[in-house]
Amino acid sequence: RIRAALDGGKIVIVAGYQGVSLKGEVTTLGRGGSDTTAVALAAALSAEACEIYSDVDGVYSADPRVCPQARLLRALNYEVMQELSRAGARVLNLSAVSFAQQAGIVLHARKTGDCSGRETVISGRWKSAQSVLAVVGATKCLWSRGVSKEVGRIRENFEGQRGRCVWFVDSSRDTSMLGRTDEITSERLQDILRNSSHENVDNILVDSVSLIGEHLPILGDIRGVLQKHDREIIGVYSGEKNLTLLFELGSASEVVSLLHDAYIDSDNAQWR
Repeated sequence: RIRAALDGGKIVIVAGYQGVSLKGEVTTLGRGGSDTTAVALAAALSAEACEIYSDVDGVYSADPRVCPQARLLRALNYEVMQELSRAGARVLNLSAVSFAQQAGIVLHARKTGDCSGRETVISGRWKSAQSVLAVVGATKCLWSRGVSKEVGRIRENFEGQRGRCVWFVDSSRDTSMLGRTDEITSERLQDILRNSSHENVDNILVDSVSLIGEHLPILGDIRGVLQKHDREIIGVYSGEKNLTLLFELGSASEVVSLLHDAYIDSDNAQWR
């Protein structure tokens, strides 16, 4: 129907944010699901690019509301953008970026009604020599540590309530999970914590701050920056392009600004 309408010179408007499950049930696609709809349609129509319009003019090196000196990132590759989305940046949906990478679709993140040309382009061709590209904070994350079987049950319960597991590290000695609670109501989160209480598992709520980039600083340097401001790292998860640090609740905004000043801002950068 869409192809026929386009061939007839029509402008097609499609309702986003919804899809069909493997059981044939209509379901929602989660926060930012309309992005996923747009990219999926672009792939189905063999488009070269997909433009995503929102209330921001692209992807920044930090949330401008938290860090006023944040910079617009003019170009990113799919892998870095996925890490940004996974860490908590809300400009583009993680599934949408994954779809775009699989189909080779270039994404343009722009602001609605802005004709200035400011945007972020996400593609597979971009490379950067800059070590740290962005700092992303997320508040009230669920951090679970303990026996593998029990932490696995918490993960199933958590994801069943629309929580997003960001990290799951399973080992013979200790298993841990870090999950984002963006789409979980406070009541449901408390239910998860009550139903997940177990003597062999610790569940606490934390703030996370992630450094995203190609060549990230060592943990000792970061601790040195934060110790000057009495901020203590209580947990660490690391990936190829992502170093996620955990802090007590209420720390995210300050830590994002501190690390942005230290590793990105040109006047104060300590890392190159």
